[in-house]
Amino acid sequence: MINRRNVLVAAAAAALLPIGVSAASRGTLYKNPGCECCDGHARHMRGFGFELRIVESDALDAVKAVHGVPEDLAGCHTIVVGDRVIEGHVPGDLAAQFLAKPGDLTGIALAGMPDGSPGMGGRKTEVFQIIGFGPHGRRLYASR
Repeated sequence: MINRRNVLVAAAAAALLPIGVSAASRGTLYKNPGCECCDGHARHMRGFGFELRIVESDALDAVKAVHGVPEDLAGCHTIVVGDRVIEGHVPGDLAAQFLAKPGDLTGIALAGMPDGSPGMGGRKTEVFQIIGFGPHGRRLYASR
């Protein structure tokens, strides 16, 4: 029910959010302990307004399985934002776009650890294929 009290509570809660951060951009990045490229990707994502808590885990396969990441799309880290997943070194603008649009996809992934991807060193040598996945299968989400 919309009433004055509910509006005031919602406004007060929104005022507590840092400028430019929405609940839709808050998440958890799960990574192997000591992985520096994952830290680099977290810095990249923060540049696109993401607020990420980093959790080091020796059980990343289990994290990926719980969140429905197909084994062949696995990267070196998994970001969970609400009920959606960003797997691997997906560019921040595409991740933000994905989270902003409701749809039938559970997540998007850039498989592996491709050179030149956000957070990885080196020079980009290939077209990145970002694959969407969910209960209805998978499809190409973006090429870059």
